[in-house]
Amino acid sequence: MSRIFLIALTVIVVLVAGIGFTALNAVPVTLDYFLGTLDTTLPWVLLFTLTAGFLLGSLVTAIAWLGARSETRRLRKQLRALETEVTNLRHLPIRDAR
Repeated sequence: MSRIFLIALTVIVVLVAGIGFTALNAVPVTLDYFLGTLDTTLPWVLLFTLTAGFLLGSLVTAIAWLGARSETRRLRKQLRALETEVTNLRHLPIRDAR
């Protein structure tokens, strides 16, 4: 119950801060980019850049996670093969080395 309350409280605080920021910075800005210009307000520009950064960071993290997952799968397969080899070697009879 307290975890849900903390999450709800955090969401409310972030929303109130965002609304306050939007109300205080509602001046128009011109965004110049390679293909042209865009007239909008500062909160929209910040929201777009934060969202784009989040998506790019998530993409990089997903690529790294998939690589680590593939490496884990390969290492587990190698471990199973080595465990099988050790088990087979343990069952071999010992020969006299004379």
